[in-house]
Amino acid sequence: MKRRHSATEDYQEDYLLNNSEYEPGFPGIRLHSFCHSRIHPRWRPIDISRPYIMLSMIISGGENYLNADGDRVRREPDSFSIHDLNNTRGGKIYLQKEMLERYFVLLEVNRFLRDLLQSMFPAGLPQFHSPHPERLRRGFEDIRRAMRKKGETDNALLGGLVFRLLSEAAGQLAPPSRLPAPLTAALHHIENRFTSPELTRREIAAVAGVSTVVLGKLFRTHLQTTVNHYVVRLRMEKAKKLLAQTRLPVAEIAAMCGFAQSCYFSKVFCRQTGSLPRAYRIQAEPAEH
Repeated sequence: MKRRHSATEDYQEDYLLNNSEYEPGFPGIRLHSFCHSRIHPRWRPIDISRPYIMLSMIISGGENYLNADGDRVRREPDSFSIHDLNNTRGGKIYLQKEMLERYFVLLEVNRFLRDLLQSMFPAGLPQFHSPHPERLRRGFEDIRRAMRKKGETDNALLGGLVFRLLSEAAGQLAPPSRLPAPLTAALHHIENRFTSPELTRREIAAVAGVSTVVLGKLFRTHLQTTVNHYVVRLRMEKAKKLLAQTRLPVAEIAAMCGFAQSCYFSKVFCRQTGSLPRAYRIQAEPAEH
């Protein structure tokens, strides 16, 4: 395990890096690093895609930013989030004006992790204010303690601790049975209609019996995502299955997944997965034999 402490005018980091040999086909959760950071008000993020999933929790201070939909978002102490750093372009626009202290861990992206996150967070990668922050904080600190132990790195132990942290986060999100009736109606309609390119927020809101503004608030409050992101996620999951399990042309798959234009489908698919549809199909082929 490699330790690093860094300090600049913009941030301070206590960083623990897993320097055990990397195995691309590792069939589980592979922890890359743990970090305890303190970010100064003048800090600005660098918009660089990285092949990691980041789990983070704010300890003190806070952050303000505009998300991809142009909404102003505020995250305060005890806020937990999961981000795909391979898909950050066009995301946050920071309005940072205060000190921010946080824990975060980086996970190596592989198919096992993506499938696990999909099953644990079907509405998309979450951002929420934790009702039991002490449990999540304990999860981060358990990972740090395990990484500080002397001797050979135990990747199985670290993966287990990360899984426990993810399970705690999933358990703290509201279960579907508690969702408001309009949101449940909207979700059922989306499930039935997401393959149509004519599906709109106005249509979904009408079925749910609410305005588009109220619909957006319901999705952000209960699912920690937007209507558009939820629909795109369903379309991408269907597209990935069709690419991996059939030999249908990309243009035909695009139409089956609700995209009127195959070029736009390819652009969205690349932004969401980090690879073009044809490249994804080639990567998926070994798993099918």
